[in-house]
Amino acid sequence: MKGIDGLISSALKRHGILNQVNAALVVQSANAILDEIVEDSLRADSLVISFVNQDLKIACKHSAAVNYIKDLSNELKQELECKFPTITISSVNCWIDPDALDRPRFVV
Repeated sequence: MKGIDGLISSALKRHGILNQVNAALVVQSANAILDEIVEDSLRADSLVISFVNQDLKIACKHSAAVNYIKDLSNELKQELECKFPTITISSVNCWIDPDALDRPRFVV
């Protein structure tokens, strides 16, 4: 007999949405990790937007935030790969998009 985890996992696989659910969880966790490791003055200046094809995408308000997040990218990758052992993050891409931070954050 399958446990609840097995039932949920098989239902997600059956409907073909397991990758999307995993990506949403990675994005949510990445934003939570950034909230913990980013200094107070820059905390509201970045937002993880997506995780697609092993690529984590982060929007930032300005170039200082982009440079700061790039410096933290290895730490962020390590924490996420530790939390989600089945994923691999091959790159962390940051770009300037002040409007992206005005969108509501996705919460699982």
